[in-house]
Amino acid sequence: QESRLAGPREEAAAPCLSPEEEAEALALLQAPDLLERVAAAYEAAGITGEKTNLLAAYLAATSRKLEKPLAVIIQSTSAAGKSTLMDAVLSFFPGEEQVKYSAMTGQSLYYLGEANLKHRILAIVEEEGAEKASYALKLLQSEGELTIASTGKDPTAAVWKPRNTTSKARSRSCSPPLPSTSTRN
Repeated sequence: QESRLAGPREEAAAPCLSPEEEAEALALLQAPDLLERVAAAYEAAGITGEKTNLLAAYLAATSRKLEKPLAVIIQSTSAAGKSTLMDAVLSFFPGEEQVKYSAMTGQSLYYLGEANLKHRILAIVEEEGAEKASYALKLLQSEGELTIASTGKDPTAAVWKPRNTTSKARSRSCSPPLPSTSTRN
């Protein structure tokens, strides 16, 4: 059942670059004005007025490839453009590098498995969609993994046995604010 829930996920093959393309990419990464170029690319795509927020979220999303990536929570008043900002940032990253949900249950992250979140951007559209999973999200962000003890039927002996499930992730989320579990009644 766990593999069915987690679903198959093959690692995307790294694109093959010609030596010229690789040299051009390295030159861009080493350019002192790299962030200005990223900001200009967002502006050229029609996204204006959010330069600081776009760059902060872009850097956090890029950090998904690091051992300890950053996390971003987009906060603002209602109808201020939080979803637009998140969608703009995500549009600059390959779809296969993103996991985007409208909502999550409290247990769902525990069963995603390592292959589903490793080096990927986890995006949850609205605060209400993240509320039930807030505890798991906080643990995933601080610890980098989630472990849960559960029971499952042993297919060979037809008995229930304990088992541990671990979801490891070097991903970071781009989501609305997470409600504090310590202040709930």
